[in-house]
Amino acid sequence: MSSLVMYLRSWFEYVDAFPSSIAFRESNYVYPATLTAHIVGMSFMTGLVIMMDLRLLGMANMRTPLSQVQKRLFPWQIAGMALSFGTGLLLFYGQPLRFYANVFFWIKAVMMVLAGLNA
Repeated sequence: MSSLVMYLRSWFEYVDAFPSSIAFRESNYVYPATLTAHIVGMSFMTGLVIMMDLRLLGMANMRTPLSQVQKRLFPWQIAGMALSFGTGLLLFYGQPLRFYANVFFWIKAVMMVLAGLNA
């Protein structure tokens, strides 16, 4: 197990040293724009999931059949998740060592994978 951790650490250090990774994280415009898009994607996806959950609980949008609500919301939920995933990969590429040691990042990553599999 420790050899895997050391391998991952060395791989993250390798990616962190890429000139494009350095340029991305030091950019005054691209990194903040990517972070903003990431937050928008997460908010979009989360809001739509909450809308669907409220409908499933019978607390909102009761006049519309569940199948129609699901048919309308699901493509937008996937779009929000795709935006979050894509921008998340870019953010990770820009600062891999920052995320390597962050337990909350790994929890979030696992939860996002599980949410994607559940969709």
